[in-house]
Amino acid sequence: MNLTNHARDRSLQRVIPQRVISAIYDYGSCLQSRGLTSVTLDRLALDLAKGECSKPLYSDLTRYSGTYLILGDDDRIVTFARQKRRFRR
Repeated sequence: MNLTNHARDRSLQRVIPQRVISAIYDYGSCLQSRGLTSVTLDRLALDLAKGECSKPLYSDLTRYSGTYLILGDDDRIVTFARQKRRFRR
C-alpha cells in the first residue's frame, strides 16, 4: 500500500490512523468516481471486517465509517476524506 505525499499529509491532518487506512484498503467497497477508484468504509465493509478483525480495530472502524480513500491509476492512495454527500458517477 503506497501513499502519495499528499495522502500522507491528509492522513495526518484528518487524524486517520494507519491501521484504519489499511482496513479501508482491505475491506472497503470500491466505486469508480470521476476516472479514479474510491474505496469507502461503508456498512457492507464494516460487516465484512467485523468477522475478521479484532474488537478494538472494529470499534475504530465504526468511528471512521464514511471515510474513503482515492486510488490513482497505479493503485497508490492519492487522498483521504470523510464522506459528506453521495459520490457522482
